[in-house]
Amino acid sequence: KSDRTVAAFLSNQRREFLDTLGHFLSGYAERGNFGFIGNRIVSALKWADMANSHLLASQRIICYSNCLETLFVTDDDRKRFQICTRSAQFLSVVDPEQDWVSNASSFYNTRSSLVHGEKSPVDGNMNRDINIGKKITDNCIIGMMYFCVWLLNKYPADSTPRHLSPFAGKGNFTKAFETELPLFTKDIKDSQIS
Repeated sequence: KSDRTVAAFLSNQRREFLDTLGHFLSGYAERGNFGFIGNRIVSALKWADMANSHLLASQRIICYSNCLETLFVTDDDRKRFQICTRSAQFLSVVDPEQDWVSNASSFYNTRSSLVHGEKSPVDGNMNRDINIGKKITDNCIIGMMYFCVWLLNKYPADSTPRHLSPFAGKGNFTKAFETELPLFTKDIKDSQIS
């Protein structure tokens, strides 16, 4: 069993995730504290970890959606819109043929139906939602960490005034989603072409 665990831990996908996590943590270590976005990434990782454990399908879906809320929601109004549009920008890099806004919206509908008692938490027909939730959250966590490293390089802590830093709270990070995320995803897509 431990050999399989080590092999899984060293797989390409896992190594890429650990490398990304290392870059993200290194960038934050230089800032001196985790602060607003660092706490969000750590919370998202915790929700994703819970979602990947041996919970009921309904609990896993709620954990995945909590992970996405932690990553993307900066305004309590229009949560679904923020999750769907922001995650779709990251996911369009992974698979531009998918309708990610629709997939994320459908997934979030299932979450809402569970939370508000419209769908039974013991319904056995949630594998599609679990699979799409996992795919969305796994890719968005990695994408968000790359985005934060990109932002850390663009707005170094030692030379960026606090009021201009995308890491200085919800308002500034909302601005980063609106103005910087499209530039980041364009850079990624351009680098895939070359």
